[in-house]
Amino acid sequence: MTAAAGQAQGREAAADGIAAARAALAQGRSALVWRRQIADTDTPISAALKLFEADRGDFLLESVEGGAVRGRYSLIGLAPDLVFRAQGQRAEINRQWATDRDAFVAEEKGALDALRALVAECRAEMDPALPPALACLVGYFGYETIGLVEKLPRPAPNPIAIPDMLFARPTVVLVFDRLADALYLVAPVWKESVSDPDRAIAEALDRIDAV
Repeated sequence: MTAAAGQAQGREAAADGIAAARAALAQGRSALVWRRQIADTDTPISAALKLFEADRGDFLLESVEGGAVRGRYSLIGLAPDLVFRAQGQRAEINRQWATDRDAFVAEEKGALDALRALVAECRAEMDPALPPALACLVGYFGYETIGLVEKLPRPAPNPIAIPDMLFARPTVVLVFDRLADALYLVAPVWKESVSDPDRAIAEALDRIDAV
């Protein structure tokens, strides 16, 4: 065995779900490569301060229970490769977000149907060992989106000009579990972008190692 091969095997041994990821990709399904580690000295805020890059689309999502108590999980998304936005019924997707922030392409479907199709595209089989808070497509619905399902007057134009809906698909997701003092680092591998499963898994491990 070469040193490089031994190093690759060592990386895979330190990660979780490699066999399941290979099996999923071989069957034409998307997969999750992930690693669990102790995080008793790190916090979501300290991690965000270290990892976020300006204008890249990184985000921190905190969970709150009852509007007063911080929840068990926090979610960090890094380096999105895809961004969805919608204004009224007009939806657009940028699949080159990492290299071209302006490469949005209009969808033929209405906003909600386009989002449903994207959610289905971004679905990957979840390992039972992963926390339920994990999500691979994260964003918001603005107040105005109620007009897509109920006949209500459209509010006046928004002076800050933000989309009614905005969702990002991160290439690396960090889930902090406060109860277990654990951190899950997850790198999705999307079936549409895979020609060589082994290489795709190696690149996913690279993204995890870079955090």
